[in-house]
Amino acid sequence: MTFADIDQVCAGFSWEAQQDFFPRIFETPEIKTVLLGGVLQGRDLGYCLMLLGDREGGHVTGVDVFREDQDAILEVPGWRAIIEAVRVNMETLGFPENKYTLVQ
Repeated sequence: MTFADIDQVCAGFSWEAQQDFFPRIFETPEIKTVLLGGVLQGRDLGYCLMLLGDREGGHVTGVDVFREDQDAILEVPGWRAIIEAVRVNMETLGFPENKYTLVQ
């Protein structure tokens, strides 16, 4: 899997800097768990899961501060709908649910 594969499934706003930054984090084999601020469409979550690979104990927790009352302001579906879309994206990419947690 590549960054481009993830980009095909997950819309988002990731830049080349993120594609340079994330691999540096995961160069250290002792890093097995990551707390990711922001979830949106799941692109960065997918990047982290791809780079974690099958490391024993590998897990990513994505925290999003999206609130239901922001729906009208942002003109987007509610947080639960977004999180469900992220889960579908991760499933499409083949990432097992036991490798990540999504919280608000």
